[in-house]
Amino acid sequence: MLLKKILMAEILLIVSFFPIFLNADTVDSTSTSPQFGMNGLVGTLMIDGITYSQLRLMPEVSIWKFGVGLDLNILIDGDGNIRENDWDDTEDYVSKIYYIRYGHKGEPFYAKIGSFHRVKFANGLIMNNYTNMLLYPDYKQIGLEVDVTTPIYGLGVETFTSNIYRNEILAGRIHAMPLSFLEIPILKDLEIGATIATDRNQYGGFDDNDGDNYPDQFDGFPDDKTKWADTDGDGIPDYDLDKDNNRIYIDSDADNDGLVDSSYAYQNYGNFIADSLDNLGLIDHNVNYKKYFSIDKKDDVLVYGADYRLPLITGKAFSLGHYAEIAKIQDHSYGFIFPGFYSKFLIFDMNLEFRYYNPNFEPNYFDYLYDQQRSTISGDSIITKEETVIKNNKATGWYGAITSHIFNFVDLTIAYENMHGTDYEKGKSIYGTLVVQKTLVPKISVAEAHYSQRRVKKFTHRKTPNSVITAKLGYNLSDTSILVANYKERYEDLNGDGRIAGEDETIKSFGFGIEFRF
Repeated sequence: MLLKKILMAEILLIVSFFPIFLNADTVDSTSTSPQFGMNGLVGTLMIDGITYSQLRLMPEVSIWKFGVGLDLNILIDGDGNIRENDWDDTEDYVSKIYYIRYGHKGEPFYAKIGSFHRVKFANGLIMNNYTNMLLYPDYKQIGLEVDVTTPIYGLGVETFTSNIYRNEILAGRIHAMPLSFLEIPILKDLEIGATIATDRNQYGGFDDNDGDNYPDQFDGFPDDKTKWADTDGDGIPDYDLDKDNNRIYIDSDADNDGLVDSSYAYQNYGNFIADSLDNLGLIDHNVNYKKYFSIDKKDDVLVYGADYRLPLITGKAFSLGHYAEIAKIQDHSYGFIFPGFYSKFLIFDMNLEFRYYNPNFEPNYFDYLYDQQRSTISGDSIITKEETVIKNNKATGWYGAITSHIFNFVDLTIAYENMHGTDYEKGKSIYGTLVVQKTLVPKISVAEAHYSQRRVKKFTHRKTPNSVITAKLGYNLSDTSILVANYKERYEDLNGDGRIAGEDETIKSFGFGIEFRF
C-alpha cells in the first residue's frame, strides 16, 4: 500500500510540473515539433450517493501522428481518504491512460488505445454507439481500435476490443470497393463490407473481487474466496463443501427463523439428539436457503452480417446516398435494413431506413447501454441479453434521423424508430440531442444535453432500463478556466418488475468544478 501511495504521489508531482515544460507556440499538426496541453478539473463528484472532492488532471502531448493523453482522476471522500478502488491494482494504473493514438480515423493506418465514447461498425445494425465508458468513473476500461485501409480496391479492416485485459467484447469489419477500377460513375464508389462482433463472456460485467466465481452481488463474503453462502446475512457461512462437493453445514439456523436447521442438526448432533429436538418442534425441515449463481462457465454470443454503401449524388449543398445491411445472431435469427438512404441538404443531415426484424432478433445488439445490459440479475438468477432475444417477435417498420445546424448557433438531432408486429413489445425508440454553439451565448463554452429511450412498447415512462440522460454545461471564467457541470443518469431494474422505482434503481453521476487549460 505504501509503495502504491508513493507511486501515485510521483505521478501527481510530475503532472503538477508538467505545464512548466509546455511549449505555448501553435504548430501545424503535421509538424514533428511536439505540442503539449493540460486540461484539469477541481470540484466535486457524486457516485452512488457518495460525494467526493475531485482533482482530475489530463495532460496531453502530440508529435507528428502520435498523441498521448492521461486521465488522472483522484477522488477524496469526506474523511479525507482517496478512493482506493481507483488505485488498488496494476490495471488501475494502466487505466490512467486516456488514449495513445497514431493517426486519425479515416487515414490509411490508425490505432488508438484508451477510452471510446461511441463505436459504430457499418450502418450500426450490429454495433452502434457502443461505449466502454458507460460505467466510468466507477469502472474504467482501456480498449483498442486499429484500422488499416490499402490502395488496393480500398481493401481495409477495422478492429476493436473494449478491454485489452479481458478481450471479451470484440468486433471487426473488412471492407472494399471492388468496382473502383472501372471508373464508372456511381458504381466505382460502391463499398461492401462484412462485420462480426462477439461477447466472449456475457457474465463478464459482474464484479468478483475474491475470484470464487460468485458475483459480488450474490456473494455473502465478497472478499473471501472460501465462503459465499450466508442466507440470513449474519456473517456465519451456511455451509462449506468437502473435496467431493458435499455440504458441511456450519450455521445452525441459516434462515434465522429461530429453529435448528434439520441438515445441521442431523449432521452435527447425531440422530438421537436431532430426533429429540424434532419431537419438541425445534427442528426446521423447510430451510429456505438462498440460491447462489455461479459464473464458473462462460457464455458467449456472436453476431455477424454484411453491408454496402453507395454514394449517388455528391455536392456541397446537396448529397444523397444509399445503403443496406443484414445481420444474424448466431443460433437465433436475422434482421436487415433495406433500403436505407442518407442525405445532406443545406443545414440538414438526414437518414431514413426501412427495417425488418425476424423473430428472435435484436437490432443494434452492442449499443450504448450494452455494458449494463449484457447480463442482469433477476431474483436469484442471471439473465443474459441473448436470452431475452427469444421474446422478440417479427416486426417491420421505419427508422429516421435528422440533424439541423441552425445558423451555427444550435445543433439539434432527433431520431425515431417505429416497428410494428404481432405482440411486438419493443417497437419504439427515440433519441434526442441539443448542442448550443459557443457563438449563441457569450461566456458559454459548452452546453449540451442528450436523452435516449430504446426498445419500448410505449413512451409512457421517462425512466426505463433502456433510457439514459447526459448533460454538460460550461461557463468561461477566463481564457484558461471554465466552470463546468456534468450529469449522467441511467437506470437498472434490480427487482425485475419492469419498472424503475426507488433511488437504488436510478444511478446518478454528477460532477461540478473548475476546469482549467494550459
